[in-house]
This record gives sequence, C-alpha cells and structure tokens, in this order.
Amino acid sequence: MKLILIGFALLVTLGFAACGSSNGGTQATLPPPAGMGPTGPGVNPNTCQIGQLHSATHGCLNQGGCPSGYGWVPTISQCAQGTPVTTQMVYGGMGSAGRFYGTMSVENSSQFALLLKYAGLCDPYWIGFNFGSWNCETWAGSGFIQLQYFAGTTTSTSNATMYVGAGSGYGGNYSYMQISSGYIGFSQQARLSDANNSTGMYIDGVGAGGASVGLKLIVNTGSLVANPALSDFSADVFYQNVKFGTVSFRRY
Repeated sequence: MKLILIGFALLVTLGFAACGSSNGGTQATLPPPAGMGPTGPGVNPNTCQIGQLHSATHGCLNQGGCPSGYGWVPTISQCAQGTPVTTQMVYGGMGSAGRFYGTMSVENSSQFALLLKYAGLCDPYWIGFNFGSWNCETWAGSGFIQLQYFAGTTTSTSNATMYVGAGSGYGGNYSYMQISSGYIGFSQQARLSDANNSTGMYIDGVGAGGASVGLKLIVNTGSLVANPALSDFSADVFYQNVKFGTVSFRRY
C-alpha cells in the first residue's frame, strides 16, 4: 500500500498521468490551485509554499517521487536540485508568534473534496472514475489544519502558513503535498486580518502576489492580529465561498 501511495504522489506531480489505480477518463486543465507556487526562472523563494523546493531555473517545485533535495520539473520530466523552502525564507527570519493545531469537523465533504482536487492531491480524472486513494471523497470525511502565525512580518502578501490535511492527523510537522496511509495534505501561505472590529479575524489562503486561492477561514471570536497571545479559537472553513467545516484550534 505504501508503494502505491508513493507512486501516486509522483503521478500527481507528473500532471495526472494515467494509471491502473484509476479507471481512466478525461483529464482536465485545472485553474490555479491551492498549495502551489510559481514556476520558471527568476522566481523569488518567498513566493513558494513552505516545504516546496526552490530552483533558480525552474522556480517552485514539488518533491513528488524525487530524492531528498530534488523536485520534479513537469516540463522536462526530470528531477532537478533545489533548496527546501522554510518559514525563515518566506517570512524573512521573523519568529513565530504562535503555532496552532485543530481537528476539523467536516460538514460538506463534497466541497472539501473539491479543494483537495484543486490542490492536485486526488481525483486525477474529472470525467471518469477514481477509486480508493485516488478518490478525494475517500479522504474528505475528516481533516485537520496546522496554523503558524508570524506577527510583525515584513512580507506584504502573507503573514501565516497553514497545513491543510484530510484524513486522520497528528499535531506534528508536515511537508508539502505529503501522502501517507493516514492522510493527505498541502501547505498554504495565508494572510491574517482583523474582522468584526477586531473581535474576530479572517485567514485567507493566498498565492503569489497575495492572490486568493479560494480557501478562507472565518473566526467570529478571537483575533491573533489584535491578541498574538490568544490560546484557542474556532474557525469556519470555506472553499469558493462554500462552508465545508469547522476547526477548533489550540496553541501548542
């Protein structure tokens, strides 16, 4: 099973290549997804997602099935050496103002599955059949989010990073596009801002240049922007303006 999942991670990076684990169908060109960074030469490392690899030639790369320290380049179908992207690289060495972990109560698994699909984690065929670990609905019944906030960061587009996981989880460290027998998930830069006159906050998933990726958390009570020492809070989780879950966060 482990070998099948490793192979799946590589095939996702290859652009949803056909495989016997999927029943076949029509592949689709996805819109700019969550959990991705820009590619090509001249890309700034701080526009990559935490855990990706940065290459001066190829931009932000997913490790996929490549060895440690290398990322997959779809345009040339090869692994290329890169530098792992860390929180220090993205947030200019700013210290973390808080780390939070929360399990997710999923209320709309179909919408959660859509987020996982747009992130490139599952459902390689948009028209056709996807079975087992290829099927996003397999994972979308439960989830978790790990959030790290950087107060006072000089980064203009984001001040936080979160790991969005589907399946069972734990309060540890996660790497970009990690796939295991228990969960799948991806890292996503985010921007925290006050809401409701500083009594709440928004947590927006953002890509390069601060563009929204459609993933948003709304906190009605509690704001890390107003109170970085906040110990716990709850958030409603939306994708494409459709609520699909609720997360109860606790500092750790």
